[in-house]
This record gives sequence, C-alpha cells and structure tokens, in this order.
Amino acid sequence: VKPETQRAKQRRCYTNYKELYGIDCGPCDGIAGPYWGDSDKDFTPTECVVVSQPHEVAESERVAPKLPPQFSVDVVGGSDRFGRTTNPVHDQLPGPIAKIYGQISGKWFMDVRPESDLWLLRHDTTYASVTEDGIPIPFVAPHVSEIHAQTTAQRKANITGPMVSLIEGLPHQIPGGCTCIPDPVGVPDTQASWAKGLGGMQYMGRIRLPELEYLKTPIELDHWASWFFHIFMDTNTSVPHYGKAPSRLASAYAGTAVYNNWIMEDPKIRDPEVWHRGIPTQPMSVGPDRGQYCMNAKKVPFCANISQATYPPRADAGLPATGHAAEPRLPFFPHGQHLQESLANYLGEKAKAIVV
Repeated sequence: VKPETQRAKQRRCYTNYKELYGIDCGPCDGIAGPYWGDSDKDFTPTECVVVSQPHEVAESERVAPKLPPQFSVDVVGGSDRFGRTTNPVHDQLPGPIAKIYGQISGKWFMDVRPESDLWLLRHDTTYASVTEDGIPIPFVAPHVSEIHAQTTAQRKANITGPMVSLIEGLPHQIPGGCTCIPDPVGVPDTQASWAKGLGGMQYMGRIRLPELEYLKTPIELDHWASWFFHIFMDTNTSVPHYGKAPSRLASAYAGTAVYNNWIMEDPKIRDPEVWHRGIPTQPMSVGPDRGQYCMNAKKVPFCANISQATYPPRADAGLPATGHAAEPRLPFFPHGQHLQESLANYLGEKAKAIVV
C-alpha cells in the first residue's frame, strides 16, 4: 500500500518502495508505533528526530543488528496483528481473524546454539486488549504461551517439530488448555541463515526517540531495515545489550515491540522449568484426548504424549512424517495459531447469538 501522507510513511516505508513508487525512506520513516487496526487512523506515530543520515555515520561506527544464541528478555510492550502481512489488502488468514490486533507484553526465551542438538523457543504473551480492525472485542484478554522445539535430525529432514500452545484467561466459551501441533515453520536459525539476513539489512540512519514507547525514556538508535521489517539497535555503549541485541523492532502490519532486561545466558539457569512450565499436571477427563495432558490436534506421533515429564523431546527424537517449513519465520512474535482458532470460535458463537 503506497503511503500517501507523512503519517502513513511513518507507519510503513519498505526498502523496495524506491523501486515501486520512487519513494526514499528516511531515518524516521517506517518506524511505526502502537497500532490497533489497518487504517492509519488506528495508529499512534512515535515521535522521532533524525540524528544522522546514513552517509553521515561511518560503517565502523554503526551498531549492526544481532541476536544472541541464548537469552531471556522482557517484551515491555508492543502491538501484534494476527494476520501478519506486508499488505493488509491481501490477507492470508480468513477475516475477521486476519485483522485482529492485540496490545502485547510478556517474555521471550531462546536457546539456539549452533552446536546444540535441540533448539528451543518460548513466548509468554499477555494481550492487554484485542481489537478487530480498530473495533474493541470485549472480555478477551488472554495469556498465551508457545513452546517450540526442534532437534538437529528434524532440521536436517526439514521437519518442523512440535509447538505446544497454552492459553489462559479466555472466556469460558473458548476452548483453552494445552494443544500440541506440528510447528508451522520450525525454530528459526538466528545464528546462521537468519543472521546472514541481518547482515544484509539496509542502514537507514541514526535516530532519537524523545520517548521510547512503554519505557517512557529517551533513546538513540541505529535504524536498519529489510523489506517490511525494521530493527533498532541502541547506540549507548553502557547498556548491557549494546551490539548484541535490539531495543526495538517495527513493521507496519506484522508487529512492533520494545525490549528490556536482556539476560544472555541459558534461560534454564534462572528458570529451570522454562521449557515445560504451564503444561498441565492433571490429565484431561473428557474429550477426544481424555487421559492425556495435552491435546494432539493433528494426531501426529510427536504430540501423542506431551507432559511436563516428556517435553521438550530428547535431542535424538525420531522423525515423524509431518509438515515441512514453508518459509523462514521472524522469531520475535508468537505464531498464535491456537489463539487464532479459539478467537474464531468465539467470534463465530457471538455471531450466532446475534442472529438468534
């Protein structure tokens, strides 16, 4: 969608806009800010001041984008769109789910050491408010956890591995609890293929935000972009994550987030139960998976016996015949498939009630 106003350009300015529309993206373009609908009126631009144009900062002085292999970090706040896209006119998900937005906070954990035989990713996300293309959906404020696991053998065979989803805080009409499905895309390789992508990002310049969202503090950032995705690295050499991890990221229709308190070590050191915490300790007494601790929604072998004792799987876990990764994923946000399905059920029941 071509940005026709400066407000629109601040929400979306992709690195291919020069080729498509003859638009040059400046340091403060495409930085986005909190949003809750597709329209540019459903968006609060973050105040931004240009410190330096790209040619004014030597390559040796730029803070390059990077992610550590092991960490836990606070997601202080952000906005997420369930139907993540580059163009809201062409959604992949069916409406109205594609246009559901959530204001988010939570934690993000990762262990993707190149030498490890088991890669792990967890998002704990609280949705403070949920809207459907700018219109509030009342009584929905779920807490969602997603735990992804993928062995070396699975990666080599292009098998995505299991994704365990845990939902709390939904209305009683919505199915919740624990569900395991084949991970839609697998655990991203942030230290090799994804890191190579980071290395190819375009430097957009240096900016200052008088008030960083959610933290309410001033910050100076190096702005990098690749197509629709923007990442922001702190230029303050005194912060612990300087040159190691981002302070902020943004995209027009695929999520924004602000991070703080990066702890760059094995998440299990401070949170020994991180990779199975929240999986029920009592089996289900009703339903098609009664007797199990977690629903096996797609009836795949590696989801057949999920419990705190069996998850995550051993590094030498077998290779079931199941879905393959279709495209690389950005690791910053939960996939949200289980929550999408639950909200679809909820909205469907609301629609039935109105008709009746």
